[in-house]
Amino acid sequence: HRLTDGLDYFLLFSSATAALGNVGQANYAASNAFLDALAVYRKTRGLPALSIAWGLLGDVGLVVGRLDLQKYFHRMGFEPLTAAEAFATLETLMRSNRSYAAPFRMNWSKLLSLPVATRSRYANFRSAVQTESQQTRASNSVSIAGGPLDSRNAIEAHLLQTLGRILGT
Repeated sequence: HRLTDGLDYFLLFSSATAALGNVGQANYAASNAFLDALAVYRKTRGLPALSIAWGLLGDVGLVVGRLDLQKYFHRMGFEPLTAAEAFATLETLMRSNRSYAAPFRMNWSKLLSLPVATRSRYANFRSAVQTESQQTRASNSVSIAGGPLDSRNAIEAHLLQTLGRILGT
């Protein structure tokens, strides 16, 4: 990070697991959260940075060859993005001035119907989903940072508050 003077882009790929969590993956979530925090840190210092916390990709990657993982993510409510959607999203995000984004497709009702959704860490998601579901019942759009594009504010605010507390800013 310190040897990157003069770069036009500083692009990091992380995982939506950092924001959403996943059983047995605390170390993975923490390392991805570090990447996201690094991007925020750099951006606040006027340096280029973008961390993209990808969700489930359906036609490339580890999950493609693992039926057990496909079933697990389906049960949790994750719906896959295609590689074409991922590239289009990447292009849009690289043209933006954002430091962080989490593009994924999620069936929030499915996730929130699971017993794990009663945990307090999902409180912001529950309220954002209830608001969103009142506005649009069935959206198949790519989500960025938590809900279809307009409902990302609660999640972004929570992440920025948490990252700010961690970084002491």
